[in-house]
Order: sequence, then structure tokens, then C-alpha cells
Amino acid sequence: MESRYVRLPCGERIWTVSLSPEEEAAVPGGQGTAGKKMPLVLVHGFGGGLGLWVQNMESLSRRHTVHAFDLLGFGRSSRPPFPSEPEEVEAQFVLSIEEWREQLGLSKMVLLGHSLGGFLAASYTIQHPD
Repeated sequence: MESRYVRLPCGERIWTVSLSPEEEAAVPGGQGTAGKKMPLVLVHGFGGGLGLWVQNMESLSRRHTVHAFDLLGFGRSSRPPFPSEPEEVEAQFVLSIEEWREQLGLSKMVLLGHSLGGFLAASYTIQHPD
């Protein structure tokens, strides 16, 4: 498991935890056979942070590299000022996810979100369908 800050071009930082099948293979009972599959990205809801996913990351990483991150303003990530208009806040979150993806060098990813994270995953996918 790797944990780190991912710095966005705007200077904000997103706290990220990643677990790959290769790392999971070292866990007793691990399979670790799917390192080339599209990575799975977990997006938490409004009342939480990436800790929401901790008990699921090991089993999910048997088939995919898994990344979980704290949205801006949550957990260990930066706390930037947010606009007062909901549409602008949504756009800021979606942009931060896209910049995070670019900084990690992910060409594609599967987004799995809970609550607010599900909303942002859908919004991201609408704006970035590829």
C-alpha cells in the first residue's frame, strides 16, 4: 500500500492511497494476477474520507490497482476556498479529479463513488466520457 499527496497544477494537494495486485499478492491468500486491468478509483461521500474504503481495498485490489483519495476539503487533502454557486463547486471537484488523474498518469479509470462521490463520479463521466 502506498500513501502520498498528489499535487495538482493549482498547488492544492490530494491525499491518495493506492494498492496494486502485485502488492496484494504478498498478502497471505492474495491472488495478484490482474495488474494490467483498468485501475479502480474510489470516491468517498460527503460525510467521510478515503477511510470509508479501507476494509474493501484489499479484496478489490486482487483484480485491479485501486486508488482512493480524499476529495478537496476532506480528510488530509487541501482545503481551498470554494465558490458559493453549487454548479461552480461541482466544476471545481470535477476539475480536481481530472487533474489528479493526469498527475497519476492514468489514461483511463473506473470510478466507484458513494453518495456525493457517486454524484461526482457521474458528473466527471459526463464531462470526460473517454
